[in-house]
Amino acid sequence: MAQPAPGFEKNPNHKVELSAPSVGVTVRLSGVEIAKSNAAVRLDEDRCPIRYYVPKGDVDMGKLTPTDHSTYCPYKGTARYWSVDTGSVRAENSAWAYDDPYEECLPIKEFISFYGDDYEFIEA
Repeated sequence: MAQPAPGFEKNPNHKVELSAPSVGVTVRLSGVEIAKSNAAVRLDEDRCPIRYYVPKGDVDMGKLTPTDHSTYCPYKGTARYWSVDTGSVRAENSAWAYDDPYEECLPIKEFISFYGDDYEFIEA
């Protein structure tokens, strides 16, 4: 069962906004499509770049390899990671998901996000 994010107790003015893009989102790594979705979630958080979270069913999971890496966010929860491999480029620990996010971020449960300089995020 999801719990409230403890980060908001210490910093109630911290912004974490979730919204649906008005168009679909395509994620590419060095020109190779990794994900394409009409059901993505846009996450806009203070002091962080905008992130797109894509349902796992809209991600080419054959290009992702799970890793042992994890991180913790007091607003979202614990994230697990994958490395992404296009055949020509490998981006280590560049995809992540919150399997059990805090209540405020439940819309990104079972969604995957990506980061790195080689990624393109296209709204169309």
